[in-house]
Amino acid sequence: MHLVTAERFSLQPSTSRDAASREKSGRRAEHKVRRIPVDPDPKVSARTYIVVVLGLAAGCGRFGYDPEALEIDASVAGPDTSYIDADVGADGDPLADAAPPSDAGPDADPCPGCPTGIALVGPVSSTPQIGGTGGTAFAESCPAGQVIIGYQGGRPATFNFMGSFRALCGTVSIAPGTVTVTMSATTQLPLRGMSTDKPWSAPCPADMLVVGFGGRCGQFFDEVIFRCAPLVISGGPGAYTIATGNVVLVTAVTGPGGQPFAEQLCAGGRVATGDFGREGLYIDAFGLQCRRPQLVF
Repeated sequence: MHLVTAERFSLQPSTSRDAASREKSGRRAEHKVRRIPVDPDPKVSARTYIVVVLGLAAGCGRFGYDPEALEIDASVAGPDTSYIDADVGADGDPLADAAPPSDAGPDADPCPGCPTGIALVGPVSSTPQIGGTGGTAFAESCPAGQVIIGYQGGRPATFNFMGSFRALCGTVSIAPGTVTVTMSATTQLPLRGMSTDKPWSAPCPADMLVVGFGGRCGQFFDEVIFRCAPLVISGGPGAYTIATGNVVLVTAVTGPGGQPFAEQLCAGGRVATGDFGREGLYIDAFGLQCRRPQLVF
């Protein structure tokens, strides 16, 4: 909406003396037209105009007006957008600056200098073997590049100790564009032991892997509690490192027999990639094979 002054407007004198003086001089006070942009009021029709008349009064400072001299500019049908500042919105508030164009293309590396994978390197390091001397020895490993992410197995129908187990293997990877390590189940190793009457399952929590075990044993394993942990990448470009994080306990079987044995952990930040021990009808002995994780760039 605009405030529009009239193009033709005659000041009407307040007294006859003022009128005579103006007629004698042959001069007519004229009012200039100005269009003043104002914010449109949604309650007022776009064709409603406020006519503001500003003039110079003759003589005593008072002035009248001639209604016939008023003329509304009909060419104005609504807000004159030519008066709108390009940096101001319709509500009069400043517009936000446009975001600068990004130099990153669709193929830009979201994590420059970050590792792209994890390898399992170095010689195998084993925990002590816990248990007895019965049964037959065994040793096994997950496929290359995989780690143990949990166990499952069974117990005898009438006893509460470990009757059998199998290792659950998984691949280790790094989420694209991040330094977050993930685990995904891929392989199951052969069943060790024969008793499967009462199943048990002890997978590590998501994105964790086995790093040790503890529990109780006598002639057999009465209690087995695995230790699981995540792999954590820290540092920055040129100085990234990897290590195991906080350990959580995951119970496989628990019974009152036997004696507690010391917690057995993979040494030097290593992680479980296989196991070994002795088996027969039940599990006679058990230990872990471990390797060291290394970042790949």
